[in-house]
Amino acid sequence: MKRLFTAALIGIGMGLSLLLLSSSAPAWADQTVNIPQLQQANALMAQGRYADAISCWADLLKASPDLPESAEWQYYLGVCLATTPRIPEAIAALEAIQSRSPYYGDALVQLFTIHLKNGDEEHAEAVRQRCYAAWPQSEYVQRILEADFSLRPPQDQQKACQAFRQAEKLNVLPEEGYRILHGLYYDALLAEYTKAPLQHIPDALALLDDVEANQRTVNEHVKRHDLTFKQCMYRLDLNSGVVYQVLLPLTPDSPGIRQVLDKARPVLEMIGQCDKMAPANILGALNALISCRAKDVQPAGWIPGYSRLLLKLPPTEAKRPAYLQAYGQWVHGLARSEAFYERPFQELESEAEAAYRLLLTDHPEAPEVKLALHGLYEIYRRAGREKDLAELLAAIAKSKSPVMMEWQAEYAYALGTREGYEQAMTVLAQLTKQINTHPMRPTWLYRLGRCYEYLGKPAEAIIAYQQVIDGYPKTSCAVAANWAIAALKGAR
Repeated sequence: MKRLFTAALIGIGMGLSLLLLSSSAPAWADQTVNIPQLQQANALMAQGRYADAISCWADLLKASPDLPESAEWQYYLGVCLATTPRIPEAIAALEAIQSRSPYYGDALVQLFTIHLKNGDEEHAEAVRQRCYAAWPQSEYVQRILEADFSLRPPQDQQKACQAFRQAEKLNVLPEEGYRILHGLYYDALLAEYTKAPLQHIPDALALLDDVEANQRTVNEHVKRHDLTFKQCMYRLDLNSGVVYQVLLPLTPDSPGIRQVLDKARPVLEMIGQCDKMAPANILGALNALISCRAKDVQPAGWIPGYSRLLLKLPPTEAKRPAYLQAYGQWVHGLARSEAFYERPFQELESEAEAAYRLLLTDHPEAPEVKLALHGLYEIYRRAGREKDLAELLAAIAKSKSPVMMEWQAEYAYALGTREGYEQAMTVLAQLTKQINTHPMRPTWLYRLGRCYEYLGKPAEAIIAYQQVIDGYPKTSCAVAANWAIAALKGAR
């Protein structure tokens, strides 16, 4: 009896389980996908025959409306309808996609595009706000804003700019798309200005105001550690780029350029004060600053910002020697010119000397070192700093850097004295013996021959000249060496 009762309970339990399973079966359990029709729909879309694909998607939805795939079909139906005059049907198809569907975001982008193309600003804006609410900081927000910039005519770009500023204020912009969107925003603002910059100086000032506000926000976020290094790089790069673009079409005598320069300077100083800067950001800010000071008839005011940015460049940055040399040469030029008395020339020469010294210390092998040495030599000679000049020459004489040795040889050669030629001969002999592949080697050999010649050693001179002819026959030095040998042999 006990066994019969247990079996009855088991039977009842199984029956209840089957009943529950049958009652919880999904609505689409008896629906299937028409594979050939689905393949045809996809093939037609791949061929760009969207109108022909409409009936396929509609038939699939009609036959299997409850399948999980139906949301995707609904979306593609709307996309295909949007390519035809059946715009109301396209809107209805896309609006039918529910917010929990994975295709809801794509549907919103399509709806926004449809409304904007048809001039329906009110509904387009409503769709935009729905996207902000459902998918903040998503790719769908980015796609809607990109469509806003791309679909509007030039005279309407201001509306897209306003929408971008609103999205930025609401904090719904996707971080990954920030660079692209902000670039579109600035491109739109710059478009009218660059067509006729002299007629749009107020636009330039407004642009710089916008950049200044943006950079102030960046610096505040950096202090609060709200921005990653990558996020900070995007913003700094964009802001420096706008300053550069604003100054590019202007000249030193452009009307209103003084106002633009006075507005650009604090912006670049603010960029230079940012605690998170990659070498690329520093170089971008330097290029913008160089563009500004090149257009300024009172350029000495750019020195503090220029030097601050240079000091931020790490010694490992490949372009650092060129920027240090250019800065030193520029400031040195200001010191030598009687046109600039905004700062005492001693201060300017000290600034140039510091740049040259830094270049020699950190990059002794860089080609720019030669110009830095010329600059230091002139500063010391002009100021009568004999002790500093002697120390510099002594340090160069001890150096094994080919660049410094070459400068030493040039300096000694230029003295035009027997002592100078002897010193140049010694250095050039070392250089030509140690280095076989340097592009200046034919020049070194030719000058070595000249030193021998001036010192009354014609046999050694001919050997040096012949090395130029044999090793570098297609150079101008070889031509000069041929003439020198002929003259020496003729003199015999």
